[in-house]
Amino acid sequence: MSANAPAVTNGNTGAADNNLNDDFIKTVFPVTSLINSDEGTKLSKWYLAWFKQQLDALPSLVTDKVLDIGELLIPVAFFFKAGKSIDDVGEFVLGHFMTDEQDDASRDLAKTIAFAILGWQTMLYLPSLNTCPLGNFAVADVFDGHTIPAFWAIRQDSSLTHLPIPDFLLGFGLMLPQGNIFISEDTEDCQNFDRMTMVRPEEFNLALMSRWAGVRISWTEVLSAHMEFDPDAKVLFLFKYPTFCYLNLPESTDSIGVIHSCSSVSLEKWGSIEDVTQYLREVLLSYRLLFGQSPESRKLFRTVNPFKEKTPKELHDPLLEQLCTAQQYSSLDFLQKVRIHERDAYRHKRDFPILRARIAIMQKNLRQWKPRGWPSIWNDRMDPASWYTFWAVLVIGVLLLILVIGLLILQVLQFVGLGQERTNSSTP
Repeated sequence: MSANAPAVTNGNTGAADNNLNDDFIKTVFPVTSLINSDEGTKLSKWYLAWFKQQLDALPSLVTDKVLDIGELLIPVAFFFKAGKSIDDVGEFVLGHFMTDEQDDASRDLAKTIAFAILGWQTMLYLPSLNTCPLGNFAVADVFDGHTIPAFWAIRQDSSLTHLPIPDFLLGFGLMLPQGNIFISEDTEDCQNFDRMTMVRPEEFNLALMSRWAGVRISWTEVLSAHMEFDPDAKVLFLFKYPTFCYLNLPESTDSIGVIHSCSSVSLEKWGSIEDVTQYLREVLLSYRLLFGQSPESRKLFRTVNPFKEKTPKELHDPLLEQLCTAQQYSSLDFLQKVRIHERDAYRHKRDFPILRARIAIMQKNLRQWKPRGWPSIWNDRMDPASWYTFWAVLVIGVLLLILVIGLLILQVLQFVGLGQERTNSSTP
């Protein structure tokens, strides 16, 4: 093994060292000034543990051929950052580890290894290894069968592996969309997308969604699945590792992570480098919109926290709970460092151009779930607008009723008095 390569522990290889080194981390996360600090070490700890977990789960199909995946991680990251295709990286893997085996099966296996590493280093998908024949590529179905329009396949063959990475990934779905686009062909949804221009935390948060419709959260390890929503099953998918987004925000145009190498300036509807950066920023801000800016949603997070049970402590993302439970934006100094601003009202085009389509779909469903009758509004104290409107109408209605009754009584008294006067005047 080379001096700079990260050693790994793998149940199939028997390697002794548990650590993935700093050089590997720097190929994945571009914020070098942070990675070199104690804070960066603390923030990236979960990723090292998570990555090791992926390596430990490798099937013997891979580990029997490649005894030390650790030697591949750094060069493969640089290959992808240089814009190489799956075929290109597969040839490197083949030449580095399988020099005596140049058959088609070995080439397919080398491409599969390259495909897996790309998924781990970008978190855009989870590779599903040993679930399809060599020469085919599969991603884990993190949506568990739910219908998500932007993702249309979990498997494809090698016919696109010679193309640039974005073109290949598009075979699975629109993992990195451009800003302000909508892919649904439903006329009503398209009109809703154009009509929705604002989103306010007091009207759009997990507490309301849970109370009005029983929306449940499915926490996922796949970044591209964040805030995708199945309205029929009422399942919202949320990425549980926001630190990945934070550490991938580039310090300069020359400092980008592996995920930015998946961008494109020519592929229709696929995001550019700037779009990728914007997407990472929006994901971080979305936790404030969904949880952090609503007292009830902050309380709710404590019951749906994905790290509260059965998750080893080393796999906990330290930023997730901060984002979702901090009452004051001023306490989130890491957001302020990267100039992510919390607002009382967000404009779709300005604040959430990438997530805009997903938010608009959820807003449409929230309107449909919103309580309509007075008894429901009376009990629903989490919607301030409806609550105060109810009380205003109630108070005004009661006052008007009292006024009408008073006027009616006054008119009756006047009528009785007038009658008595006529009676008295007619009496001799």
